[in-house]
Amino acid sequence: YVYGGAIYVDSGSSLTISNNHGVDFSSNFVWLNYAETNDDTDRIAAGGALYLGKSASALFSENSEGVKFVGNDASAIGMDAYAMGGAIAMHDGSSLKFHDNEKGSFNAGVLFEANVSNQKGGAIYLGNDATLELKNNQLVHFLANQATEGGALYACTGSVMTVNDRVLFSENKA
Repeated sequence: YVYGGAIYVDSGSSLTISNNHGVDFSSNFVWLNYAETNDDTDRIAAGGALYLGKSASALFSENSEGVKFVGNDASAIGMDAYAMGGAIAMHDGSSLKFHDNEKGSFNAGVLFEANVSNQKGGAIYLGNDATLELKNNQLVHFLANQATEGGALYACTGSVMTVNDRVLFSENKA
């Protein structure tokens, strides 16, 4: 398996990124060629930029100039190989919150642009019972993300997305 091109948050752990002058995750990737491995467990590529392990949590808050995930990639090839979350992959029971991030030069508090998964969730993959919360970010924009299933978001059983924000989905493709 390959998880978290930029950051891996272990199961049960937490990550807080706050009070920064802009947060930028650009051109990170996880890539797996299952044909080149001999281990049956080595078949998942998840979270091009950020991976949250089981019951892990992450909070992005009060970042001036916003938070952006641009051009991240999670791809896997080969029989029984899986890819999820071009920018972010959330394992079962994990939690991700974006609160009070100010608009950046890209005109959004949070931007997901041109992220790719060759299977599920171009921008974000939410595992079973995972929660995504978007609150007071001025604008959350999902722009031109791509996956085979869920161009912008892929949500598994029991996952919840809570929105107290303006959210714009444009030019995403599955």
